[in-house]
Amino acid sequence: MQKLQERHDENNGKGRAVKIALSVILTVLILSAAFCMSAYSNNMFGIKDYITGQSSSVQTGGNITPDIENVNAVDAGILPDINAMPGTELHSAKGAWLVPGADYLKNEADAYEVQTTTINSCLDKMAEYGFNTVIVQVNQGSKVIYKTSAAQQYYAENGDILQYIIDSAKQRGLLIYGSINLSSLSDGGLDMFNKSHVDIMCSAVKDLCAYNLDGLMLSDYTLPDDTRAYSDYLLHGGGMGFEKYKNECISDAVLSIVKSVRRAKSDMYLGLYASSIWAEAGHAEGGYPSETYLPEAYIDNNTDTLGWLKEGLFNFVIIDDGESTEGTLSFDSIAQWWVSALNDSGVDVYVSHAAHKVGSGAAGWKSPDQLTKQAMALSSINVNGSFFSSISSLTADTSGSTNALVGYLKGTINSDYIMNELVITSPKKKSITTYE
Repeated sequence: MQKLQERHDENNGKGRAVKIALSVILTVLILSAAFCMSAYSNNMFGIKDYITGQSSSVQTGGNITPDIENVNAVDAGILPDINAMPGTELHSAKGAWLVPGADYLKNEADAYEVQTTTINSCLDKMAEYGFNTVIVQVNQGSKVIYKTSAAQQYYAENGDILQYIIDSAKQRGLLIYGSINLSSLSDGGLDMFNKSHVDIMCSAVKDLCAYNLDGLMLSDYTLPDDTRAYSDYLLHGGGMGFEKYKNECISDAVLSIVKSVRRAKSDMYLGLYASSIWAEAGHAEGGYPSETYLPEAYIDNNTDTLGWLKEGLFNFVIIDDGESTEGTLSFDSIAQWWVSALNDSGVDVYVSHAAHKVGSGAAGWKSPDQLTKQAMALSSINVNGSFFSSISSLTADTSGSTNALVGYLKGTINSDYIMNELVITSPKKKSITTYE
């Protein structure tokens, strides 16, 4: 009996030792997991940082480790509700682009006065056409037309070209929206996954907010170099797929840029320039219903333009709709898809027309009535207005295209006339028959 008791005590001692050892191991595992989670959390650069107002990201090599969570920016309190903002939106916008290198600044060696004379001629034509809005592209490559520390300025010693355009446009009763090409702000291209590069973009848009613009639009937000992105992914990808990593990097960078705008001017009417196709339905739920030959922003360029708009980051979008009204993939089918996709989002939808294609010989663009047909098609689609790219394309036209378009927009030419009477006298000539 005594031996049985001694054996029982011995077994109990061994059991207690095993339990203590297991407890120690479990504690070590828990602490290790907590440490890893803390390290991962401290490397996040994304929406949570903005909610707390803190910069918790740990930068490694100047790069961004993206936040992989999907959070609605308005619901999270990051950005103001665009539907509750006063805004300066114009629900019947008619306008054109004013682009350096295409409409003015064709020769940088020309005197400043030559540039301003050309600018005035362009704005006079917009007023003559009955337009009410001008979109000013504020940079041509890495050089800009306004004061900023983020890039080199055109004619810095002579004056401020952007301020001159703003003052001149206001004198003619025109609203003015600025458009900035983000990745082009550096000759080598700025990377959306590089924190120092994103800081340059943020600085550039912040400085733009100091001007009396009626709106500001972001463009050119893709990755210029996939090789550099892949090298960064190998170091900081965190196990996610490469395509997912690029998507998250660009989305985080865009969010950071938007936040810079809102901090500088909270009620800025802020927009996004988006390519025609977000994604095809076969590649992403809710995408364009048929296959296309065009690049898909979400699939090919890792830019979730539709997602950013639905999350409340922007007040408006301008669709780069370069198709004609002919064919299965038509100008109007693209416009209708975007309007339907953004229904009830509170986002204003505008369309940019490829005026430079008129008479080019491209499919659907041979007839001088193409731009007018596009304007007519939009009359049954709930868009907020049209912009034509660019003003010089309209003023240089000799086919009668611009006259017909302006007549339709002003109401001096009706749709029946356009459809039945406007014909080309000869495919070899850029002229139009006499109107009866």
